[in-house]
Amino acid sequence: MHPSSEAPLTARGRLLSRSPAAVTGGNQHPETAAPRKVKGESSHRGDVAESPAVGADPGVSNCTTHIVTGTVSGDEPEHSRPKPKPGAGELGKVVSLPENRLLQRLVLRGLKTI
Repeated sequence: MHPSSEAPLTARGRLLSRSPAAVTGGNQHPETAAPRKVKGESSHRGDVAESPAVGADPGVSNCTTHIVTGTVSGDEPEHSRPKPKPGAGELGKVVSLPENRLLQRLVLRGLKTI
């Protein structure tokens, strides 16, 4: 990622770095579910870069997790004022922080690290 890039984050109460997540089943594929979930939670549209399958509990079951990464163009007009569509009972807003020294900036804004 370029140092001048920005990362869209979801804030709920305190600032929270949260990645949209969804359970897929049937004919759903992670590559199509991920952009839909990101659009719903942050109103951003993006392109999927990769979606490797990772064993969720190797040796115990055949469950897999797909960690989908992608890109979001901050130059598009609809991304300048995101309007998330949270689910029932969910609250939140989207904030964008520069990627350059992101962790330090999050800690300054109150992010608790584990």
